[in-house]
This record gives sequence, structure tokens and C-alpha cells, in this order.
Amino acid sequence: MKETQRDRRDIFRVMEKETVDCSKADTRSRQFLLPRRILWTQGDVENSQALLKDRELQISLAAKEPCVMKSSEEGKASLLLDYGVEIHGCLPGPTARTGGQRCASASGNPRRKP
Repeated sequence: MKETQRDRRDIFRVMEKETVDCSKADTRSRQFLLPRRILWTQGDVENSQALLKDRELQISLAAKEPCVMKSSEEGKASLLLDYGVEIHGCLPGPTARTGGQRCASASGNPRRKP
């Protein structure tokens, strides 16, 4: 058996030393920009102020006081956030499935429950 990095505390602990020696550290980091205010809402949007709070970013099925947007035949729920600066990038937007209803991804593309 080839030598591994068992004393490490990351994913490299299960890899061969030869593989680890060929790896490079990534010096990039992430910064999350919170929205400053809600400019506009339409339709059935509940607890939109939750989007302005500095909260845990981990996606969870047990979210406490989430923002809930419910679209219906009468109209789509939507909102517009102001970040205070012009930005370019992606907006992570976890979605949830309820019953047989469709839900939208952060890109707005509808998905059906499998």
C-alpha cells in the first residue's frame, strides 16, 4: 500500500503522498455582500426583511424565519434587492420543494419535483 497523509485534517489525508505533493494551494477567498435594502416586492412575499440580516449562510431544511415567496396563477412573487454598489457575480439562492409544486432555482429556471 502506498503512503498516505493520515495525519492531515483535510481531504488530502486519504490521498497518496505523490498526489498531495503535486497539489497547489488556492489563495482566493470569498466575500459575501449582504443586501442593504429591499427596493420592491410584488405578489405573496413573506418576511423579506430576513434577507437583510447577517445570518448563517449554510442551507438548511430547518430554516428559522425564512423569506417565503409564493407564486400563484394571479402572479409571480418577486423582489428587488439593493446592495449599495453595482456588482457582477452569482447570487446563491437555495430553493425548497413543497408538495408537487414547481420551484425556481436562483437562475429563475423552473424545476419540477423528481
